[in-house]
Amino acid sequence: MNKRNADEMWKKAILRGKDVKKMLQELSDKIELMQEDHNDLVESYRKLKDEKFKDEEIKRLKEELDFYQRNTLVTLSDKQRENARRFQKEHYENCETGKVSFKYTIIPTGIGNVVEIRCPKCGEILDLTDYDLW
Repeated sequence: MNKRNADEMWKKAILRGKDVKKMLQELSDKIELMQEDHNDLVESYRKLKDEKFKDEEIKRLKEELDFYQRNTLVTLSDKQRENARRFQKEHYENCETGKVSFKYTIIPTGIGNVVEIRCPKCGEILDLTDYDLW
């Protein structure tokens, strides 16, 4: 191998090295873009999954609510429940009702239901009807 051939081979090696470096840089740039795309796709998937989960959860809760509406005679409002709790507590203390159950009366009207609670010992009645709901 003469010096001229050696110089040419050296130049080709350098050129190849530059091409390889350039190619590696291009590949690195493409990998970064693909990683960004991947991250965007993962984020989009998470959003879709969350929306699908929310839709499924809303559907499940609607079905559960429908079940309770079909199978419940009366649902007391928070205000009615609080008034009933207060009445029961007062009569547990004053009438010594023990384990005897309080009696609820439901009177359907054309507009809504009249709801009353009765103490099993003294017979006192509290009207729990929430006329604001009518």
